[in-house]
Amino acid sequence: MTSSEKPHTVSSFDEDLLHMRTLVIQMGALAHAQVSMAIDVLEALDASAARAIVANDGQIDRLQVEAELLAVQIFSRHAPLAEDLRDVLASLRVVSALERVGDYAKNIARRTVRMAELSQNGAVDAVGELGQGARALLRDVMAAFLDRDVAKAASVVAADEAVDRNYNKAFGTLLNAAEQPGAPVESLTHLQFIAKHFERIADQATNIAEQIQYAEGGAIPAERHTPADDVD
Repeated sequence: MTSSEKPHTVSSFDEDLLHMRTLVIQMGALAHAQVSMAIDVLEALDASAARAIVANDGQIDRLQVEAELLAVQIFSRHAPLAEDLRDVLASLRVVSALERVGDYAKNIARRTVRMAELSQNGAVDAVGELGQGARALLRDVMAAFLDRDVAKAASVVAADEAVDRNYNKAFGTLLNAAEQPGAPVESLTHLQFIAKHFERIADQATNIAEQIQYAEGGAIPAERHTPADDVD
C-alpha cells in the first residue's frame, strides 16, 4: 500500500475544528434553554425558577472560556488560513454573541424575581409575542449554524425586522400602561427593560446569522454587537 492509499485519519486540526463547533452548539443549546425558561418564569412570575436561571448562567460562561482557549491553541498550533481561519473567527464571534444571550436571559430572570417580590404582574402579556419571536430566531439561527445553511441564516436576518416592530409595539403598550392612574410603575419599568433584553437577544441571533454567512465565504459583516454595558 502506497502512502496515498493509507486510510484517512482525522488530523488534530480537524479534531480541534470539530471541538470548536461542538462547543458552539453546546452553548447555543444552553442559551436557547435559558431564554425558554426565562419566558416561562416571566409568565408565571416564578421567583424560584428564575433564580435557577441566574445560577445556570455560569455554564455558558465556562464554555465561552473553553472555546476562547481552544481558539488560541488552534492559532498557535495550526496557523489556519482562508476558510479555516474564517471558520474559527466566526465561531469566536458566535461564542461571544451566545454569552450575551445568556446574560440577557439572566437579567430577565433577575427582573422577574423583583416583580414577583412586588406581587405585581404589570402587563406581562405585552412582551409575550416579543419573547417568543426572539426565541424563535435563536432556535433558527443555531439550526443554520449546525447545517452551515446560508439561506436559513439570511432568513433570520430578514426576520429580525418583525421582532423590532414587536418591540416598538410592546414598549408603547408598557409606556401607556405606566401613565394610567394607579399603575404598577415599578413592575412596568422592569417589563420595559425585559422587552429591551428580548429585542437584544434577537439582535444577537442576527449577529450569529451574519457570522454564518461570513464563515461560508461572505463579506465581513457590519458591527452590530450591543455595547458591553447593555446589561444590568
